[in-house]
Amino acid sequence: MGASRDSAHEDKSIQRGGVAYLKHCIDAAATMGATMVAVPIYSAVGRTWQATASQRKRDLERCTRNLKEVARYAEDKGVKLAVEPLNRFETSFINLTEQAVELGKRVDGPAAGLMIDTFHANIEEKSIGKAIETAGPHPVHVHANENDRGIPGSGHVAWNEVAAALKKVNYSGALVIESFTTTAKEIARAAAIWRPVASNQDMLATEGLAFLKKFMA
Repeated sequence: MGASRDSAHEDKSIQRGGVAYLKHCIDAAATMGATMVAVPIYSAVGRTWQATASQRKRDLERCTRNLKEVARYAEDKGVKLAVEPLNRFETSFINLTEQAVELGKRVDGPAAGLMIDTFHANIEEKSIGKAIETAGPHPVHVHANENDRGIPGSGHVAWNEVAAALKKVNYSGALVIESFTTTAKEIARAAAIWRPVASNQDMLATEGLAFLKKFMA
């Protein structure tokens, strides 16, 4: 979601850019046989603004109106949407699980879901476990990431808390390790990857997978 694609923006042309792009993503997912588009669908990544309560209300109303259109389109295509909260350095709009749940309830409909990313939650939530419980039945996708995006289990994310909460809300979807390398410069810059997060990507994948299987057993 770049600067010209923003469902919450005051500029209508930028709003429409966001709607058009999300519909394109839904079309791509349907073409590939995927069932979900899980991204920060509410605004451009990297845009931050300090809003008053009344301004935030208007932003939410604007965003909701646009995402209702996108959600209907997704439902017709058999694709779910998953709203992903990001940390404060990447957005000022939806940082907490409870904020994502609020937006999802406003959008409503069977296509509206929630994504939890433990990397972002580790920065923003007082308790990742309680945040997952707040999400209740809404999570449809989970990024199981370490606090530095390295190998899960090698940092300080409260994994026992995460596992207990996911089981409590009966989550049965995928656990995905979302990581990055310094090789793809544009993506590395956007995700602030300034050094390798593991000795190699194979180690990150194999050791991370082994850890996730063990902690969710």
